[in-house]
Amino acid sequence: MRRRKTSSDKKKKLMTTFFTAFIALIMITSIVGFMYTDSQQKMKIGNFSFFREGNFWILDDMKIPFRYLPEQVQEYNISDDAVDRMKTSNMVQITFDTSNLSIVEIRDIAEVGFSMSEILTEQMTIYAPPPAIASEDSRFPNSTIITCANSSMFVPVLSIEIGEEPEVTVSEGCILMKAKTTNQLTALKEAFLYRIIGIQWQE
Repeated sequence: MRRRKTSSDKKKKLMTTFFTAFIALIMITSIVGFMYTDSQQKMKIGNFSFFREGNFWILDDMKIPFRYLPEQVQEYNISDDAVDRMKTSNMVQITFDTSNLSIVEIRDIAEVGFSMSEILTEQMTIYAPPPAIASEDSRFPNSTIITCANSSMFVPVLSIEIGEEPEVTVSEGCILMKAKTTNQLTALKEAFLYRIIGIQWQE
């Protein structure tokens, strides 16, 4: 006998649809922002070339978009251990805790996470599934739950967090990317990517 759908089932389906649409909107707006073209400015840092495209600096060989150049994010603390964990991994799980965050804050952090996931997977051959969340949240039912407890030697977890001084460190095998604001998170993410690629600013 088929179970009749209850109002609770309908609500869960509606929230799942909302979360899917929410993430799709983040990805679409990121792509639209990237498609604007104006390639007049160019820069070379060591063996790496960049050209300007709209609001982004594009790393020529890898086609990775950056909002900041290496010199603009060099002050951030990125631990060598975190860089080594990423370089020696074929897969990484990205997660963030939605607890006590507004929808706007979740959107901004999710955008950082999805950008990191896309770049690692498509340009750096490190498979990173779409970001998960770190605890159950009634606003996003049926979402994948990933915490630092899931981190392993072969598949580390990258946890994105708000409320600390900007830095990327490793604690008990889990990579922690912390910043006070979402704007700082974007800059910190790019500083981390530069270190993984091997680009460092030299005076």
